[in-house]
Amino acid sequence: MIHPILHRKLSEIVEARRLLRMRWANAVLLGVALVVLAAMLLIAKEPQPLFNMITLALAGLLIIGSIIARYWAGTTRYMVAQLARDIEDKHPELNALVRTAVEQQPGEGGFTYLQERVIDEAATAAARQMWADDLTADSWRRASMARTGVLLALVAVYGWFSFEHMNWVRRPAAQKIAEAKAKANAKPEEKKAPQTFEISVTPGDAEVERGSRLVVEAKFTKDVPADATIVIADAKGGEEKRIPMRLTVDQQVFGGMIAKVDRDSVYRVEFAEDKSKDFSISTFVFPALERADAKITPPEYSKQPVKEIKNTLKVTAMEGSEVAFRFKVNKPVKDAELFGEDKTIIPLKPSADDPTILEMAMRPEKSQKYRLHLVDDKERANKQPPWLTVNVQANQLAKIDVVFPKRDIQVSSIQELPVEAKVSDDLGVRKSGAVFTIEGNTKEVMLSKEPLEAMKK
Repeated sequence: MIHPILHRKLSEIVEARRLLRMRWANAVLLGVALVVLAAMLLIAKEPQPLFNMITLALAGLLIIGSIIARYWAGTTRYMVAQLARDIEDKHPELNALVRTAVEQQPGEGGFTYLQERVIDEAATAAARQMWADDLTADSWRRASMARTGVLLALVAVYGWFSFEHMNWVRRPAAQKIAEAKAKANAKPEEKKAPQTFEISVTPGDAEVERGSRLVVEAKFTKDVPADATIVIADAKGGEEKRIPMRLTVDQQVFGGMIAKVDRDSVYRVEFAEDKSKDFSISTFVFPALERADAKITPPEYSKQPVKEIKNTLKVTAMEGSEVAFRFKVNKPVKDAELFGEDKTIIPLKPSADDPTILEMAMRPEKSQKYRLHLVDDKERANKQPPWLTVNVQANQLAKIDVVFPKRDIQVSSIQELPVEAKVSDDLGVRKSGAVFTIEGNTKEVMLSKEPLEAMKK
């Protein structure tokens, strides 16, 4: 007779292992379905005739396989002694407690005191531990990863198969009927009438932003070829890339896309041993800021050195300073300006040496942000005008702090009194001193004849 807690814990292990076997069975079933689907796709020359058959076969395989897997997992039986050994292998600290407890058999008068104590200790250990999770966690994680991977592969292959089936269905029905009739009625000595194609290409000659994509459509007004291809060539006519086109819902129009246009080039559409004329692709770039350098000239009275800051969009200057900026842009522009938060407009002028260098100087009176606007000769503005921040700091008063004495003090007429003070200023201190008044007489004492640097005490 097994303790109820031990019985419940062992039952949990059996159920967890049954579910684990079910998950592995599902992974194997999905793998078999993936192999069957791949094999049928390799055999099929055209996807349309076998699409329904393959779909039904795949669904039937999954349903029947799921029923078999569930039955197989449910028929699994486990011995109590084996379960106890598995628990002891996972938890050696139990020292064969569980195995001993499940092997106990009552006598004529029931369990003895020692048997009951062993069973109770095993039940207590079972209540404190999660044996089902400990024995199946790693295997459950591996089974889940295997099932998910195979399922994703199966969905991807079936999705590709469905896509190819839709492309086949979209082919003009009249064209397929005409091809079948011509093949049935043709005689060996007869010759097919030549097909005539009339094509119009959109957008034709195009101007696009460098690095963007270009969608090309080829519309046929009479016969429609079986396929069409975009051929991209350089300025000298050398072929660089071929891009297959697909028939659209219109049934008369092929579509294709050049994923990235990174330089000027030409393109054409080739079809049925014929081709369209060449079309040009011109590229352009929007004006953009590449780098901003600043030069700050403090007011003369401050005696501060000129400061140059490289590659920055944020500067801090003392009031009265002159702030000059040099902006490096990606190409010459027609107009350039800084537009302030207070609606102040500061025009920028190109450098005489380099038209891609824009210069300006100002003497800011307050802190604010400016937005850089650029416009090229085709009236194209920069896409995301950057913000420029100018912070203006006022000249602060010198700071004086008496260190000693901090309060009124009485001394004798012959006693020495040390006096200490700290002095600092944001621009520096040229000289400092103290004024003493004793019995109506005033005296100045220099604390330091040497100038102090800015913010130095």
